[in-house]
Amino acid sequence: MYEPEDVTDRQRYLISSYAYSNEDKDSDWFRLAIRLNGREFHLQVSLSEFHNSPSKTQQFQEYLACLRAGDEDDDEENSDKEMSESAVNIMDCFSWAVDPHLEQFESLAPPLADISTLTLQDFFHSASFECELGAVNDRFVLGPIERRENESEEMWPPGHDPEDDDPPEASPWTTTFPSFRADQVRVLCDSRSDILNTSPTKVAVDGQTFYFKAVQPPGDKVGKREVQVYEQIVRAGFGSHVRTSRLYGVVLDENQQLMGLLLYPIAIDDTLEYALENPGTKKSSKKRWAKQIKATLGALHEHGIVWGDAKPDNIVINVHGDAWIIDFGGGHTRGWVDKAKYETIQGDLQGLENILEFISTGRIVESP
Repeated sequence: MYEPEDVTDRQRYLISSYAYSNEDKDSDWFRLAIRLNGREFHLQVSLSEFHNSPSKTQQFQEYLACLRAGDEDDDEENSDKEMSESAVNIMDCFSWAVDPHLEQFESLAPPLADISTLTLQDFFHSASFECELGAVNDRFVLGPIERRENESEEMWPPGHDPEDDDPPEASPWTTTFPSFRADQVRVLCDSRSDILNTSPTKVAVDGQTFYFKAVQPPGDKVGKREVQVYEQIVRAGFGSHVRTSRLYGVVLDENQQLMGLLLYPIAIDDTLEYALENPGTKKSSKKRWAKQIKATLGALHEHGIVWGDAKPDNIVINVHGDAWIIDFGGGHTRGWVDKAKYETIQGDLQGLENILEFISTGRIVESP
């Protein structure tokens, strides 16, 4: 699945998210979201708005197929490779639809921010803009750009049609962890040139620094599952030898729905996957990591705690050379855990077997 990328010299905005119509729908469309100086711009591109435009229509169909193909494979590594090798990719789609109208969007975006006063409120509750894009005689036609104040509805994850999904629960959500409002959490960044165009991750609250992990849309069950697992970890009373990410608190929106996690920072050197790709990695380090991963997962299972998405990407190596298990949001990644076993202890053990084989040989065990 596509993940947002930081702003580059070539790209003056952040690609935030995208959605598209399913193939069994009567109409073809896709929706692109970008972040520009802290403002979300949602661009709806519908084939029904293309008139006498054979060239633009063909391009639209190519990009719609590209967006759909980008989410077909749960194996992120293979998906990224296929996207990079295809004739068009998701970046091209955004460039095609957004770049010709970027000056108009920039005229509506605010000036650069004072980074000393920014809070999560500035990221999640600022105004957004929406418009439609069509074509006439093979020339783009941009519809009126409408401003929406205090936007609280997040763009749905890539590949999801909101009409096909149940909305998050509306009832207030509670947890045993401390909770904070978005305006109580300060965002930390060294540069003001692109702070509002990047997803906030380093934040401060109660005089401490944390890693912020957003939950989208607010109240999503994946985020709630992760918090529940962290509650189990606290109740287990693990010592420092059980190396997992730990939760300090949560951020709730005005409807008391979960919008993000405040995690204690880990001084990360690399992910396990990239550490194993380094030809300089010693055998002794590999043995150390294998032992630590087995011990940590064993401790979790002794208390009935399921990891959920066992794979090397969810293991990090800190600056002291220790392996830490992270990400308890659940799910599964093809090739590591069978879908029928995901979010179970059996699935964790299958993932562990594959991880240990990967550490030892660089390969994984074939799933039945």
